[in-house]
Amino acid sequence: MTTDGGSPEDLPQVPERFEVLEELPAIGGAQVVRAYDTLLTREVFLKCPGPALREAYCDASLRERSLREARALANIENPAVDRLLDVLETPGGPLLVLEPTRGESLAARLEREGRLAADEVIELGVALANALEEVHEDGIVHRGIAAACIHLDQEGGVRLTGFHFAKSGAGGPSKSMSSLVLTMSTDVASGPAHPAPEQLTKREDDPRSDLFGLGWVLFESLTGEAPYDGRDPLAWTAPKDARELAPDAPLGLARTLALCLSLSPSGRPQDAKALRRALESARPPVEGAPPVAADASSDPALAVAAATPAAPTRGSERFWTVLACVAALALAWLVVDRNTGEAPAAGVMAADGGDARGGVARRKPSATGTLVPRYERSYALLIGIGDAYEGTGFDPLPNAESDIAAVERALERETGSPWDVTTLTGERATREAIIDAIPLLAKKVKANDRVLVFFAGHGKAHDRDETGAWMIPSDADRAKRSSWVPFDTMLHLFKEMPAKHIMVALDCCYGGRLTQSRSASDAAYAKRFLTRKAHVILTSGLSDEEVSDGVAGEHSPFATAFLEALAGTGPLTSTALANHIKEAFVKADVGHTPVFGHPEGTPPGGEFVFFRGGK
Repeated sequence: MTTDGGSPEDLPQVPERFEVLEELPAIGGAQVVRAYDTLLTREVFLKCPGPALREAYCDASLRERSLREARALANIENPAVDRLLDVLETPGGPLLVLEPTRGESLAARLEREGRLAADEVIELGVALANALEEVHEDGIVHRGIAAACIHLDQEGGVRLTGFHFAKSGAGGPSKSMSSLVLTMSTDVASGPAHPAPEQLTKREDDPRSDLFGLGWVLFESLTGEAPYDGRDPLAWTAPKDARELAPDAPLGLARTLALCLSLSPSGRPQDAKALRRALESARPPVEGAPPVAADASSDPALAVAAATPAAPTRGSERFWTVLACVAALALAWLVVDRNTGEAPAAGVMAADGGDARGGVARRKPSATGTLVPRYERSYALLIGIGDAYEGTGFDPLPNAESDIAAVERALERETGSPWDVTTLTGERATREAIIDAIPLLAKKVKANDRVLVFFAGHGKAHDRDETGAWMIPSDADRAKRSSWVPFDTMLHLFKEMPAKHIMVALDCCYGGRLTQSRSASDAAYAKRFLTRKAHVILTSGLSDEEVSDGVAGEHSPFATAFLEALAGTGPLTSTALANHIKEAFVKADVGHTPVFGHPEGTPPGGEFVFFRGGK
């Protein structure tokens, strides 16, 4: 049998010990044949770059691409993952010798049947997520998950193949995944079948990119359709509703797939283990058996801390790596260049020692150091949750929503450009609404705009990760962290939003962890921001502190001080705002400490500025 991948004669020189029996369907430009090893008297699969790749890449690139897969497979011992038997050097490059994969591919099964039953999709997802747990623990990102590289045998076994796009860190599990950047070919149709948006746009990819690919495959398996149309992530908004296409699908399964297919990595499950747990909890209950719940008794990874504060607090829960959602809307403030010198002409702001195009707040060379607005537009995302926590397992907060209303009124009094405000309060502040608000805002925001994100609600800290935390949406389930919004989402917002002027204000427990989270900086990030960035974080408490919502009918201590500062006159810099809040906390003996900082890896730059009424 031959396929469009070429013929056996097109293979690089195969050692004489192998008798080529059959060519198999090509995957991602790789050519695969079934062969018989006459020396060891067994069947094997032989894999090498296909003819199209050999024409498009030099020998060194081909060799590296083949070895990348071999290295990825070398240390994995999981029955659901391809087993590498040997790597042979040939005149045409490395030839991978693999254990044969039994059964048909998922692609062939779907072509024949159209779609799978929901319970089979769940079990398929659990098996693959389990395999990815080990793959990722070994410092490997698959980066090419597709139905064609998933094989099903008659006994119900699952095998994940196709590691030709994989990369692994030399340091194993401790190696940062941030360095695993995929360079996709534009002249050969050999890229991954379902690359995540960050792969298509050549940004950093990490294990969450694999969860996107797996989510895509499971969605197609469940519905018979692709979750998005086309391959341009800039044209995507939200994935299709799985339950509209497969009404019999459990709600938990549909929600889990929607999370996997989030356009932002931070909106997806934090790792393969979390995804596996979510899929397991989506299984239909067995009659007479207790339901599977992601709680402390059945799933320590998804357990919720049981501490109950004496008074309502803004966060006793963990922030998941999904909070980047809120960060995308983070307040992009005006940059105030701290250098002296000539004020730039309209449309020009100073860079670090040079010029760059854009509008900002600029300190004029005058005795008074007057600040003048030069930003173009202002956007705010204000989120407050109070009584809506009733029934979620989290205490209702008496003042959170009134705090948000007061902040919105304060922004209306500003004398700079009018604010375009998105407000999510009460039951409207769901996890989906918060996460969806980020890409919607990102479509509107330009480089010289400013963005403010203010969250008032519960926060929850990770019990084993000193930097991990979540903000709690109105539809949260206390027993399921997959229903929360992670802090790390904010860091991705700082990195991915085009605005140079961003402020995130968190009035919730453990907010200080946002400044300690994983670094959001890299060379590409620094290069994008040619001017002095004004990216700041302002929180109501340290990384290990619960914070107060205040006396019912008033404002929280953080909101009170924040509003007092905005009630003044003239320009208000982010540094002055932070100092005012710190002084107010000391004077009132609040009991927790506000934090003012920057996304990790982002050096202090310009100032975010409010232009208050008056002189």
